[in-house]
Amino acid sequence: MKKIVILLLSVVVMFGCATVYRDSEGNVVPREKIEILKTAAVKGHLAEKRFRIFVDKIYPMGMPVRTLNEDYVIEVSRDSIGMMLPYVGRLDRAPIDGRVGIEVLSPIYSYTSEPIKNGERILIETRDQTETYLVVLNIYDDGSANVNLKSNIRASIGYSGVMQLNDKFVPKRKK
Repeated sequence: MKKIVILLLSVVVMFGCATVYRDSEGNVVPREKIEILKTAAVKGHLAEKRFRIFVDKIYPMGMPVRTLNEDYVIEVSRDSIGMMLPYVGRLDRAPIDGRVGIEVLSPIYSYTSEPIKNGERILIETRDQTETYLVVLNIYDDGSANVNLKSNIRASIGYSGVMQLNDKFVPKRKK
């Protein structure tokens, strides 16, 4: 009897953990359709070269992974890139402004993309007054992203995060 009660309880708990997606009218939407819509949104943002990635983990070279509690972001807007990221690691020379974190808003000098399994790899080259950056973004169809940042005065560092998909995406009309 005790085994039956435990079995029934575990079945109830498993069904209670199931996620149900609903649209704006309250209708149930299948998980497969949600994945298709998410993939379409990711591909649309990448095609427009307008996207924002919120970073939630940092992978410093030779140090343990750290989870971030604040909003750090990488934003690409066609011909420019903005980065507000923490930095933990070796500096070859001190920054002129004294800030150790990465705060950049500058034009993109090179933007290339290539398909990878379940996503796209984007290589962006940019520079500010004192540094040159190579940003390698692996963005997957589910909206997750891995970022590798290389600089001429810093040790390489990695980040992971998610692409913002809840913003209003309106593709440009073809003329």
